[in-house]
Amino acid sequence: MKLILLLIAVPLGFAYYGSTIGTPKATPTPYPPPTVEGLWRIEGHVADEQGKPIEGVCLAIGPVGCQPVSPRSDKAGNFYFDLPVANVDYDFHLTKAGYQQLDARVHPAGPSSFNYVLKKA
Repeated sequence: MKLILLLIAVPLGFAYYGSTIGTPKATPTPYPPPTVEGLWRIEGHVADEQGKPIEGVCLAIGPVGCQPVSPRSDKAGNFYFDLPVANVDYDFHLTKAGYQQLDARVHPAGPSSFNYVLKKA
């Protein structure tokens, strides 16, 4: 009687690509890569009333509110994102705990830069 040994390869490590437990930690939007053709680069700066940059301000676009994937300001208060080339108005909602929400309707006509000042709550 012959014994046949069957080996099954089992990966030693597993990649985990998401979680349904809790909300992922939001991180500032990284330094901008080059703009893709057909998109307008929107960038800006967020500061407090004394002119100090505010890190971690969430910039929600439209009515859905701040999401884990929403753009956020970096340590220098800078943010950026790309929008499709279009002749439309966008509603921006800037939020951060401890500050009053700032709502702005913008109508970019090309790549644009915006500066916002948030007031303490």
